[in-house]
Amino acid sequence: MSTVSSLKKNVRNSFCRISDTTPMPDFLEVQTRSYYDFLQEDIKPALRKSQGLQQALEELFPIYSYDGNTCLEFVDYSLGTSKYGIEDCQNRGLTFSIPLRVTLRLKRSDWVKEESVFVGNLPKMTTHGSFIINGAERVIVSQIHRTPGICFELIKRTTGNARLYMFRIIPNRGSWLEAEFNRKGQIHFILDKKRTRRKLLATTLLRALGYGTDKAIIKLFAELEDISLKTASGFKKVKGRYLSSPVVDQQDTVLIKSYIRIEDEELEILKKAKIKQVEVFKPSHCVEYLINMLLIDPVKSKKDAEKFIYKKLRPGDPPTESKASSLIDRRFFDRRRFDLGAVGRYKINQKFGWATNREELKKVTLRKRDIVSALKYLMELNAGVAGAVEDDIDHLGMRRVAMVGELLQDQCRVALSRMERLVRDKMGVYEVNSDSLTPHKLINPKAMNGRSE
Repeated sequence: MSTVSSLKKNVRNSFCRISDTTPMPDFLEVQTRSYYDFLQEDIKPALRKSQGLQQALEELFPIYSYDGNTCLEFVDYSLGTSKYGIEDCQNRGLTFSIPLRVTLRLKRSDWVKEESVFVGNLPKMTTHGSFIINGAERVIVSQIHRTPGICFELIKRTTGNARLYMFRIIPNRGSWLEAEFNRKGQIHFILDKKRTRRKLLATTLLRALGYGTDKAIIKLFAELEDISLKTASGFKKVKGRYLSSPVVDQQDTVLIKSYIRIEDEELEILKKAKIKQVEVFKPSHCVEYLINMLLIDPVKSKKDAEKFIYKKLRPGDPPTESKASSLIDRRFFDRRRFDLGAVGRYKINQKFGWATNREELKKVTLRKRDIVSALKYLMELNAGVAGAVEDDIDHLGMRRVAMVGELLQDQCRVALSRMERLVRDKMGVYEVNSDSLTPHKLINPKAMNGRSE
């Protein structure tokens, strides 16, 4: 018995004895669902999730003027209908798109203005998962990217028998944060990979993050203990340990400097000076690496570290305390510049054995404990500690597929960042009164239209 199945305009005759048990799946559902989640067109503004276009607008606004007195806030957005159909756009050589209108609220201390503003046109996806751009049908191909998170790797450019490791913190949006070992047992962060690979000692960055003193840094990676030297067992126990503080006599004369390993020569000095107690490091895999960095650290306080980093990144620009401190926050802890995303936060927490609940996955910015834990894990990995393993960068678990909605969201972010600069400039041009300054005059739709095409 033959059956006839119709798919679009094609007619097929089937002579199978067993009928199909499952219908043919919709292979375009992945693309169309991603685009639907990006627009959230049929969802009320109050019920929209923070994703896609909604998330891009929430990240951009509010926009403040240079003096901080004027503020432009985002309320919601609405989508219109296309002026021409798909066939008309193909025949006329036009783009099949829909208008985007955003409701903005302009606020000052003495007045508030709210109105709906045309921002630009967004390309509309057809039922076949394609777009009509200037009359031609085009398709956005999904891309395979490195998944956000953290990755520990072996440095491949090393020569000889030395095995040195590095780690990369890969954000969903922003520049990668890399740190690597050198042959001297020191860890350096790479600040500017594109230009001259400016390197920064790990302890210097930790001081800029708030751990200004040597004691504060030592507590992050090692433990200290006081050993009494009143008996012979005390001298035997202290041999081979590293001093955490200098040894001084009764006249405050430094006999042995900090971070020196106690050997036979140092033991003789301690016996002659009749030192009763010393503070040393407890045995740990991180001690030697930590001492190697503390001995050559060019700065000793938080403010000096911030200015040192500012000079590295902005050579020729005289550093000030406010500029130096804000540079660190903008580069690593601002969501607009460094966004891990929910996936990146999950991968980092999973690597270090932290909680991965919903509340934790909302913390998509980089945290201080992420950097500290990554440095500690890197030291253990380089020392060959059991349980610390490197990641396989070719594993599919380190890859992710960027769908059409995410790619469009990235393009919208670029267009909105251009619009942000134009809005700030126009806020300073118009007079500060309610008659001349309106949200409509601040928005230029050319930024969005040029990027979407």
